Formats: sequence, C-alpha cells, structure tokens
Amino acid sequence: MLARLREAALYIRRRPQEAVGLLVVVDGDAEFRRRLTEIHKILREVGIVEEEPSRIAICIPTRNVETWCLWLCGESDLDEQTDYKSRYQREFKLNVGPRGLAEAWLTTPPERLEAEKRCLPALAHGRAEIERLRQVARV
Repeated sequence: MLARLREAALYIRRRPQEAVGLLVVVDGDAEFRRRLTEIHKILREVGIVEEEPSRIAICIPTRNVETWCLWLCGESDLDEQTDYKSRYQREFKLNVGPRGLAEAWLTTPPERLEAEKRCLPALAHGRAEIERLRQVARV
C-alpha cells in the first residue's frame, strides 16, 4: 500500500479542482507513530505538508483492523498491543458484516467515544481524520 501512496497522493495534489479524496488505511502493527511518520514522509516528498488542509485522511488500525472491529462490536477490554485477529474472526466476523460495522461507526454514543480516546487512540485518530476529510469535502 505504501508503495502506491506516492502515486495516489500525486493524483490528488495535481487535481485541486476535482472533488476527490484519499483514505489511506494500513495496519499499524504495534507501531502507530512509525507508520504515521512513514506516511507523512511520502506525502512531504510529493509536496503535501501536514499542516495544510488536505484531501488525504490517514487511518492506522493498531495493532490491526480487527481491534477496531471488536470495539465497534461493543467489546471494551481492548488495547492496541494485542493481536485480536483470530478472536474477531472466530467470534464476530460471521455475525457482523461491513454494513453493521459502518452503522456502529456512525452511531457510537459520546460516552463510548470518550472511552475510545483512552483505550484505542489510533481509532480516535482515524475517526478524526475521516471527519476532517468529510469537512473538506463539504467546502
């Protein structure tokens, strides 16, 4: 994915008049900050600076996306260091599809969002990035 990021970012940058955006999603494994730094380095190389409003949103599920899926399924005792992939696939994947996860993403109550910031800061960061991209799209 990171190999193709440069090309996609250039496409976005060269078309300021087009209503296009880019959602970059890559597992952080156990290293959210390292992944974010890698992505920002690539974006800087193509002329996109972090401080500027951007049509590129960055989501880094840490440790992996299954952590986010379990949280959206209502699980609470989670962290970003444990690998929950097999647990999600074993207990939830068949019961909750992409539509259910999207609905849970959009309807998370405020008190759960506060807990999310404490327990899963990478998920809270991803939410903020997607909301920022939605705001840019409205302008």
